[in-house]
Formats: sequence, C-alpha cells, structure tokens
Amino acid sequence: MTELLRRRPLLLLVLPVLLVLAAPVAAATPRWVRTNLFGGWIVALAQAPSAPQTLYAAASYSTGEMFRSTDAGATWHRRGLLPPHTLQLTVHPTDPQIVYGLASLATVYRTRDGGITWSRIDADLPEQSVKAIVASGGPRPVLFAVTSGGLLFSSLDDGDHWQALDHGPALGLAVEPGTGSLFAMTWDGMVRKSGDLGATWVGLGGVVLEDNHLVTHYPHFAFDPARPGTLYVWYFGQDYFFDYGPLFRSRDGGATWVKLTPPPNLLDLVALPDGTLLAGLEHGGVLRSSDFGETWSPFDWENPVPNASIYRMVAFPGKPGTLLAAGPGGLWASADHGVTWAASDEGLAANEVASLATGPAVPTFLVAKADSGFFRSTDQGRTWLRVYSEVSWEQPWEIEAIDPRHPWSLYGFGESGHSYTSSGLFRSTTGGRRWRELPVSYSYAPGSHSSSWMTAFALDPQNPDVLYVGGGYFFHYQGPGDFLVRSDDGFATETDLTPLHGLQALTIAPGEDGAFYGLTCKRLYQSHDRATTWQRVGRGLPARKLCPKGRWWSLRNALVIDPGDPKRLYVGTVGEGVYVSEDGGATFRAMNRGLETAQVVTVLIDPTDSTKLYAGTRDHGVYRWSAQWKRWFPLNNGLPKHQYRGLLAIDPNDPAVLYAGTAGGVFRIDLGE
Repeated sequence: MTELLRRRPLLLLVLPVLLVLAAPVAAATPRWVRTNLFGGWIVALAQAPSAPQTLYAAASYSTGEMFRSTDAGATWHRRGLLPPHTLQLTVHPTDPQIVYGLASLATVYRTRDGGITWSRIDADLPEQSVKAIVASGGPRPVLFAVTSGGLLFSSLDDGDHWQALDHGPALGLAVEPGTGSLFAMTWDGMVRKSGDLGATWVGLGGVVLEDNHLVTHYPHFAFDPARPGTLYVWYFGQDYFFDYGPLFRSRDGGATWVKLTPPPNLLDLVALPDGTLLAGLEHGGVLRSSDFGETWSPFDWENPVPNASIYRMVAFPGKPGTLLAAGPGGLWASADHGVTWAASDEGLAANEVASLATGPAVPTFLVAKADSGFFRSTDQGRTWLRVYSEVSWEQPWEIEAIDPRHPWSLYGFGESGHSYTSSGLFRSTTGGRRWRELPVSYSYAPGSHSSSWMTAFALDPQNPDVLYVGGGYFFHYQGPGDFLVRSDDGFATETDLTPLHGLQALTIAPGEDGAFYGLTCKRLYQSHDRATTWQRVGRGLPARKLCPKGRWWSLRNALVIDPGDPKRLYVGTVGEGVYVSEDGGATFRAMNRGLETAQVVTVLIDPTDSTKLYAGTRDHGVYRWSAQWKRWFPLNNGLPKHQYRGLLAIDPNDPAVLYAGTAGGVFRIDLGE
C-alpha cells in the first residue's frame, strides 16, 4: 500500500497526458462519406399549389424515402421514410407542409411536417379501395378520395374525417386549375362537372370506350392553360406493369369529345402556358404536339430524356417553358419547353446500387450500376458521369468483370435481347456507354416455354481474351440442364466444358497452370485441367451456410484467391463469417471472430498487402481483419447499415480507399487519412 501511494502522483501526471494523446486518435477515426452519386428511381412527384417552387419526390419502393426541393428541383433534401409502397403524392392546396400519400394497398397517409412523420387517415374510407386523392383549394380547402368501387368521399378537415358524396359511380376525378371546378369521369365514359365542391353535378358529354377492360384503367385529366375549355383525358392502369388506353380531347369544356391517336405507352400529359402538349412515355422519353394532340414530334434518339421513361411532369407558373420530369432515370429539368433536358437531382441520394467495380486505369476507373442507370467516376466518386446504352433495357443488371488491360471494357449479365425469359452476357468497350450482347449459345433459349440463366463468369488471368461463362437452362422438350463454356473470340465460337450443377462463382488462380475453382450453394470444386474434370474439395466448409434458404444469392464476390499466394482461398458464408484455406482449397478453417453470425457477400484483399482483408456483409456493414488480434473489427463509422447489402470495392491505385454500394448511393472511406 505504501508503494502504491508513493506512485500515485506519477499516475496522476501520466493519465492526463494519455487522455490528451488519445483525443486526436479518436477524432481521426476514418469515416465513410457519401459520394455525389445523386438521383434514383422516382415513382411519384408532386408540386405544392400554394408554393410551386416546392416539390416532393418519392423514391422507389426499395429505397422508400421522400425528398423535398424548395427551389424548383435544383437541389433536394431527404425528409424521411415514406409509407410502404407509396404510389401517389398530393400536396395540400394552401399548406405546402401537408402532403398526402396513397400506397399500393389503397391506404391513405398524411404528413404535416413535410414528410418527416406520417399517420394513416383512412379510417372512414372503405378498406383497400382508394384509387386517387385529389385536393381543391379556395377559402376552404377540400380533400377528395375516389374508390375502386366508384364512390366519392370528401374531407373538410385535412383528412381526419370523410363523408360520402351523392354521386354516381366515378372512375376518376380532377380539379380544373383556376376555377376549382370538379370533373368526374364515370365508368361508362360520361363526364360530369361540379362547381360547388361536389354538392351538385351537371352531366356533360362522354367519350366512347370500346374496350370493357378500360374500367380497370384510371382516367387522367389535363387542362390547357392557354385555351379555357380545352381539356384532355387519357387512360392507363398499373399493376405489375403499365396498361395503356385511349386519349380524348374536348375543346368546349367537356360537352363533346374526339378520340386522338395517343403516343405509344402514354403515362403523363402536360399542357404548357402556350398550349404546347408534352407527353411522358414509358421507354419513349418526351414527345411534343403543337396541334392539340393531332400529331406528335418524333422521338429524338440523340437527345432523349435519359433512361427513356417518364412517369410524371410538372410545369412552373410564371416560368414559361420550365419543366421537371421524373421517372426511373431520376429527375430532369428543361428550360426550353422540353427540347433539351439536364439532370436536376443534386442531393437526391436515392440511387440503389446493384453492382460496383473498379478498374486499374490511372486515374482509377469506378463504375456503378444503379436502379437509374450506369454511372462512372474517375475522381474517386467526387463527380459521376451518367452513361447509358441507347435503349435502356439493352444493358446488364450486374457488372461481372473489368478487363485488367483495358479498363473501359466491361462485362455483365442482363436480360437477353432474344428472350424475355433468358439472361445474356453483355460487353461494353466504351465504359458502359453502349453495350452489345455476346452470342453465347445458351442465351438463345429455343421456344416460348424455354429459359436460361447465367450465374458465373471469369476472365482467364493469363489471357483476358479467354472468357468463361456458366449457368443453367430449361429447354422445352429437353428439360433442365447446366452449362459451362469457353470462348477465345468473343463467342464467335465456343467450347463446351464440364458444367457444375448450380454453379454460382468461378475463379481461376493466377499462373500458367492455375487451378479452376467452382462454388455452388452446397460445395466447392477444383479442376486442374481447365474445367474438363472436377474434384470435390473444401473439407471444413459449412455446406449448408453458403447460400440462404429460399432466396437467390450471388456468390460472385464471396470466393477470392490471394494474388500473392494461389494456395490461399477465402470463402464468405451466410451466418458463419469467413473461411480460409491455405492448401489450395483442400481444407478450410473458420476465421470468423467478430463475424460469427454475419452474411458475408464480399471478401476483398488489398492488392499490395494480402494481410489486409475486408468483408462486406448484409445488414451488418463492413469489417476489417486484424492480423495482430486475429479477429474482424467493424468499419462502419458513417455507413448507413440499414441500406447496405454487402457491395464493396477497393481502389487498385490507392488501396487505402474503399467504396461501398448502398440503397442510397456509393460511400467512400479513406483509411490512410
């Protein structure tokens, strides 16, 4: 005790010094930062009638977030999570903070704080039947609900309570700007009008509906601001896919109607202040008409609205020719009546990244496949260039490899252009700008009841012109099967190899006699004769933990070979962390301290130091291996783990920099800072 008391003054002096030294270390903890990969798949867009510069955008169901702009779409800010599966947004006519959301299950929600919090307000409405929400301004704003059974309801207290209106079956409802008059379309195509908020109705003319199934379509109205009395009605329905109907026009306030030839796949229609009509199309961008919809300008492939699908457009009073368009490609603005367009999604962090890869170019070539298209960056994600193929569906959904000699040469799997039920192998030599499907024989599924799917791809590390691709098929009259093929000439010719049933990943060890490794959801195989014969290896791997039960799972990034030691392999598992082999895959042991229960999607090795390992996991975030402590440590400071599904890439020119793909874009961390 005497000795301890004698040392206490020294301890008191040392402890403050240690605390002072520790503070800078904690402050310098590496942190993930969001890159400027803005945009996302927008399913709904709404403008505040009382403040037209204020807009709300609903991101895709997978992201489920709401964004707001108060400067006509120039910049966006996240507000909060939307109600599940929101399909429609309607802003209160006098209070831009109040927004109504209609979900796919016909439920109605309301926010009073601009999208931060939501509450359900459809207790007085028929369950699961609301088709649309419409708001009318004036001294006393009124909210209307249209049900799938043709009933109309109104609310005088912002949706707290609803009352049924005495009106015949109505399929659709709209408010005429300026007058506040209600226009209702009945099931049989008759138009009715109300000037007293639905208390009384006057019958007008009607449209001729030739197809009985149009009762499942919702009629939409557009009013010409330059020519009072001119209005348009067009039909389309939405279930799993869009279903399109006819287009009608009236020039006498709805008394008489003529049927027009609609643009193909018409989703939205906007009349500009000068009367010009703009049509937003699925897979067709925006078309223009200057003659009341009689004729439409041809689609301009040189200057389309990118991604070629437009769900919703809004114009801005007092700004003639200014427009904002929304769709799977994000948000786009035009200041010249829709002639030219530019992205308008700064701050809109809703791009769900499906695939992420880096190439060895200088500067580093970073490419991301998101739900709104292909993007690439050459400055570590500080800026991104959106790149597209000319036709949006002729591009892959997943990047499989980048040619190490030519980083602008990319390979990926996507929907085959020859069969809707088959996948194909695509190649781009322009960094993702344009893609061409390679003629792999198995992607040409014969017959309407046949299909094929590609699951594994590899470049020969000794000669990247040699390509390997494997997968499975079901051919009519032949039944199911598996395939594995090789080509040295871009699949002008190909050689069949010995396939593995359920092949999920194919990896080739470096060296002239490098072994081939094939991983399925049940086991690991090895070949020493370039996939002519296979031997089962992988003793010690948890066979039941390689893929989750009942769900498709990609093992493409879960099997890696140490570039400095071809005998060392790593395999990521579902729920048991990472396993390592040091004898060429013959046996494995767990190296999962700290990752005992994680679903490992990606395993990365630092190309300059193979002792530095990283693991991208589903919902748990990113982990770093410590060779000193023999365990995994989380590396999640600043990373939104709830949006992370395990996509991870390393910068080959600066291995201290990692990239993570999330449902909200790409994040970057610099471990060297």
